Amino acid sequence: KSNSNVVRSMVDLIVAERWFDSNSKSVKMQDQATQLAIQDVGTTA
Repeated sequence: KSNSNVVRSMVDLIVAERWFDSNSKSVKMQDQATQLAIQDVGTTA
């Protein structure tokens, strides 16, 4: 039974890592979009 707990923990860790990576990419994309918007406002002002 303890082996199944280890496997389950590894699966949970992989899921958490993928969730984190996905959210990290989303934040980076939003940051880039915000930077472009700021630059655009700065050049048209």
